Amino acid sequence: MKYTTLDNLCVARTSSLKLSIISMTEKYKVFGASGFLGYIDCIGCNSEYVGIIKDGAGTGRVALYQKNSSILGTMQYLIPKKNVNSSFLYYAVKSLNLGKNNIVATIPHIYFKDYKNRKLPNFRTDEQVLISKKLNQISLLISTKKTQLVDLENLIKLRFIFQEEILC
Repeated sequence: MKYTTLDNLCVARTSSLKLSIISMTEKYKVFGASGFLGYIDCIGCNSEYVGIIKDGAGTGRVALYQKNSSILGTMQYLIPKKNVNSSFLYYAVKSLNLGKNNIVATIPHIYFKDYKNRKLPNFRTDEQVLISKKLNQISLLISTKKTQLVDLENLIKLRFIFQEEILC
């Protein structure tokens, strides 16, 4: 199997957006480490991209974001290069577990220069699409099973609540 490096799959771009400029009345979505935050009046990235948290407690966590959206300055854009599927890039970066080996500091940081040379399998675009479709299906199944587990835990708890009310 042939390998490539992450910097051959994407371009890193930093964000300088601050929370203070976000409103609820503008047009373009803004995301932060905790998810959707609000809107701004300009586009951060005009294609689908991977956002990675580069500062703070969630350092190394990644998410796939829609085109014409933006991310806060505590995050970094990883924009797929030509012939790279954005969903594939998301799963590839996620597989690197970048937050795992953070140097312990007051505020953890991760920089593209530190992980851009990480090796990843080199797949053709059509293979990337097939792989990401399968991984999306697996992720959906995992999410469904997690929801079922929470529901079953709640059912167990509920059973004891009703039993306690009957005994009292």
